[in-house]
Amino acid sequence: MSDDVQAVCIPRYVGQVPLTGRFYAAECIRCGWIGSSQALTDDCQCTREVDGRYCLGDTDEVGAGRLLGIIQALAAARDQVQRQPTIYQVRMKHKSDAEWREWGECSKEVYDDFYGHPESNKFGLMREVRALYADEGWSEVERLRTEVEKLTISHEAANAMPKRLQDENDTLREQLVNQAAADRQ
Repeated sequence: MSDDVQAVCIPRYVGQVPLTGRFYAAECIRCGWIGSSQALTDDCQCTREVDGRYCLGDTDEVGAGRLLGIIQALAAARDQVQRQPTIYQVRMKHKSDAEWREWGECSKEVYDDFYGHPESNKFGLMREVRALYADEGWSEVERLRTEVEKLTISHEAANAMPKRLQDENDTLREQLVNQAAADRQ
């Protein structure tokens, strides 16, 4: 495997609790569950039910890069699934016309006859055909992309908070030192 290609494991189980506030995405090392840290025990262990009991596996925080990798792996897996066309369409124009007519529905037989044959017939009519596919899973990929963006923003905000508190602490410490020096004089 090359350096720029990395294998990404798609999680086996996805939690249903939304990521909100200061909670983060977590992944169970034991069962492969991924979801909000809000669903974990106080000891950050997995609460997914396995055979009527909690998994209680240890968890790791999932970064934005890992989430993006999961989304991309899901999208790639979706694209590899053999899909069947939902509808076939055809449009026509005379070779002397500047524009194509509107798309209309056609049968699979018409599609098969004209697919890959852009030339005009003996009457000067040109036909173009296309197959349209239903794409039910794409909205889930978009939802997950949005979730990654929210997590990235939340993660950056969470990291900014300790920095702000540290800066405040340093400022107060400096004021205290200055006040103590002024009191000695």
